[in-house]
Amino acid sequence: MLSRAQMQSIAAGALSLEERWAFPGSTRRPCDAETLANWYEALNGAMPQRLHLAGQEGTDPADLLFEIDPAGIDPLPAWVVALNSALCDLGSSAERRVVAPPGSPSLSPEPFEELLWPLARTLADDWTAEQKRLLSEVARFQARHALLRRLARQTERSLGVVFANYRASHTEAGAYGRFIALMRQGGFGQYLLAYPVAARAIMRTVDNWHSALQEMIERLARDQSALKRLTGTSAIFPIRDIDFELSDPHDGERSVARLTLAAGKSVHYKPRPIEAEHVLASVARKFEDFDPARFSLPCPAMIARPDCGWVETITQTDLPEDVPPSLYFRRFGHWLGLMHVLQGGDIHPDNVVACGAHPHIVDAEVLLQGVLSENNFFIDAARDPALRALSYSTIHTGMLPSFAVKEDGQTTDQSGWYLPQANDLNRLRQRWAEINSDDMHLADETGPRATHHLPTIGGRQVGAREHAADIVVGLREILEASLDLRDPVAVELDRLMASGTIATRFVFRDTQVYGAMLDRLADPPAQRSGLARSIRLETLARVLKSPKTGSVVPALLRSELTALERGDVPLFRTFVASGEILSRRQVIVTNAFGPTGVQWVKTRLAALAPASIAREADIVSSAYMATHDKSPAPPRDSGGSANFRELAVPEMERLTTLLSRTALQDDGDALNWLAIQPVGTEGRTHVAPLDTSLYDGLAGIALALAVSADVTRSRMAATLCEGSLKTIAHKLSAGDLAEVGPGYGEGVGGVLAASAQIASLFPNMIARQVIDQIATALERGQELETWDVEDLYGGIAGLILGLGAVEPVLGRARTAVLMKRAFKRLKLLLARPQSDTTGRAWGSGMAHGAGGIAAAQAMLQSFGVLGPHENLPESGESGAPASTDDEKPARATSWCHGAGGLALDTSILQRAAGCGPDHLCCGEAGRLDSRLALGDDVEPLRREAAGMVSAAQGSVGYRFYLRGPDTLKPGLFTGHAGIIYLLARLHDPDRYDSILPRMTLTRAPRPKKEIA
Repeated sequence: MLSRAQMQSIAAGALSLEERWAFPGSTRRPCDAETLANWYEALNGAMPQRLHLAGQEGTDPADLLFEIDPAGIDPLPAWVVALNSALCDLGSSAERRVVAPPGSPSLSPEPFEELLWPLARTLADDWTAEQKRLLSEVARFQARHALLRRLARQTERSLGVVFANYRASHTEAGAYGRFIALMRQGGFGQYLLAYPVAARAIMRTVDNWHSALQEMIERLARDQSALKRLTGTSAIFPIRDIDFELSDPHDGERSVARLTLAAGKSVHYKPRPIEAEHVLASVARKFEDFDPARFSLPCPAMIARPDCGWVETITQTDLPEDVPPSLYFRRFGHWLGLMHVLQGGDIHPDNVVACGAHPHIVDAEVLLQGVLSENNFFIDAARDPALRALSYSTIHTGMLPSFAVKEDGQTTDQSGWYLPQANDLNRLRQRWAEINSDDMHLADETGPRATHHLPTIGGRQVGAREHAADIVVGLREILEASLDLRDPVAVELDRLMASGTIATRFVFRDTQVYGAMLDRLADPPAQRSGLARSIRLETLARVLKSPKTGSVVPALLRSELTALERGDVPLFRTFVASGEILSRRQVIVTNAFGPTGVQWVKTRLAALAPASIAREADIVSSAYMATHDKSPAPPRDSGGSANFRELAVPEMERLTTLLSRTALQDDGDALNWLAIQPVGTEGRTHVAPLDTSLYDGLAGIALALAVSADVTRSRMAATLCEGSLKTIAHKLSAGDLAEVGPGYGEGVGGVLAASAQIASLFPNMIARQVIDQIATALERGQELETWDVEDLYGGIAGLILGLGAVEPVLGRARTAVLMKRAFKRLKLLLARPQSDTTGRAWGSGMAHGAGGIAAAQAMLQSFGVLGPHENLPESGESGAPASTDDEKPARATSWCHGAGGLALDTSILQRAAGCGPDHLCCGEAGRLDSRLALGDDVEPLRREAAGMVSAAQGSVGYRFYLRGPDTLKPGLFTGHAGIIYLLARLHDPDRYDSILPRMTLTRAPRPKKEIA
């Protein structure tokens, strides 16, 4: 039993950040410096907005971080008193282990269940007579076991730390049993003193469990007549069994459950309104009535109540023998198109079930999504045609594959949509090994992904790769039908919205973000103090870094923080007609959207046209047809009989046409692309607009289109190039140059280099204006003093290389002034001690290593900024890359890390023919470009390039990280633009410079010519 002082200590330690602010100054105690530093780090620049959000604008953060004197906790909170009472019963409880009643399904053991099960039995009161009448003994046991699972999730890691410490000093056999006995006889109280946040979480979870279970039972009794009609049975009670926690926890840890009724039929209980599913079913019937021979879009039968929903259980079954898989995937394409039309989202594999010949969407709560009027995406879309197109894109349905690119260049499906390969269907997670024993420990293991969205034949899953074309056919069919159903669908939506009470879920952030946050909150350090827990949550405040904070985003953030503090995944709902956003049935924002969800859908239907349908088909085919084989690519021959002269120009024309298909333009004024792009630090990929970069962005595309226009005389290529440059100019003028960065791969250095080459080919384009725009911004702004990366790819060395390229446009004097400022910054960065840098070891390569610094040094020397015998400060290793026999050829020859960038060893480049991917950065195109720059005879290089082109045309396309017929991979360094660029270089080596900087290269100016 805990003393009053101990209970006060637990209550004080569990207080959140904002709860502490309500205590008077007399109860406050200074906080340590580390905690203060952690808060600054967590906010990461959002401090002023976050303080404004908390109503503490202008307050010194040090005054807002403090501990509370436990003596100031008076009276004691009810939850800590109830917990103390349960601790008194814990030691005397005769129950030691989980004993399931006869007929119960088998359940996996929970960590420390010998301790937590008696606690759950103590905290969960005896069943009422009504509960016993409605729930069988098995169902009641499952309900209590669900509470045990929740308690285990709240405490397993911190209890694991306590047990590990105990085990370190108790090495004899039977230690686990003695540990449990010790915990039951007072040790658990000491644990709660050390982890007060866990103590509060235990009692919160128990309270939520009680209220959610009682709420469900009351709704069962209320809706039993409707349930009889839904299931076609008269035997509802007692409920045989219940499968809890089939969704994220919302609104007091409530989640979806599957109930098996007395007659054996099952139904899903959703503790939220299900109007969205009703809307989807109504619109789906319009398409079925329009063309019943083509469209079959069955939806689960349902009962929609104002506060909850009961939905028919759909289970996975084999395809009928007379139904080919192609028909199933065509119907999947129908659903994909319909969710796109209705601005649906969050449709992941868990929300689709393959039942016979049909895919069934079993959870469509995210429908008719509006776009926040204060969302930066919405604001930027007014200037960027690609962002605007993305607003209307199938990517937002969640029904397209997502890939992760590994370090070896191979990819794996992260979404589960793509292919049932063993490597793709398993995901890494931590689980207890040797659970509840002396050797209990956390270990990584792989677990299967959900596959019930895939059709089966004899229990064997059929993947989407072989049927990607069928998905695209289905998508086209539903979108083409939408052209004829524009008015009927709009009328039906108006009818459904007439009451003004239809509400659907609004997704402010990816729910995976919330899951990750809740996972972090269960770590032991976050359970030692409510203050530490709150500081971890402050990372969400980074969304406030935008100066356009307004009122909508702060309100959503406040609601997020509140929900996560109570252990919920935040759930927002919106009244579709009015644009209000609700949390826990309370309106928290009014007039939240630019266009509301219904307005958005009507706009989409009105704008639907053959061109937009073709664009969506391109996006979907790219996503589903991209291959990601993990087997090493076999070496290619040297070209054989392939004729470069016959292949090069037609291939450049073909690839230019391919690029043009996904280019999005507004009256020739601005242009961008949608493409499969690497996104984020984990290398994940999805369809996204291009940025301004040279690497795989607009600058690289513009350069490839310029050389294509120069070789093929294509006015289309010239127009697309000009549009790309205009978009770059718009982005640079509208955005913050500091955020673009200085680098050559990603940053203004690469934009300058590309613009310089374009200006030399086409002086009348706006490339010169882009160069002047960047130079003027650098001259007037302070970006150079804020950039803190030194390398070539993303840092100041890359800016120096870019400045060197634009001397013919800016003139030597103006260029030299900027060069000197860049040199001053680079010298300062290179002189930093290692502890002040990123900590990454420097290699010898160009992109991220000493080679890039050396190239910048050579450029500085050529401008006289450095003397011919002066050197920049050394930073890490330098020298040539190793060329050992066991080194991967792609690594040894690549531009970014190997001899290709340093341009030192042509023998390595020759030996590695055909071993890597095809792209410019780390692949065949880059290797051939390097050999050309080193002076190799052009004819053998042309033969190798011809072999690469022939192989790509005869298979599934070029060997990129993601490849396939017409895959949307337009980038210069890792996509089709790089192939165009290489072919132009080999077509006329004396006219086109290498865009890849190398330590040894200098070129005389090329003659300029105008397009005809």
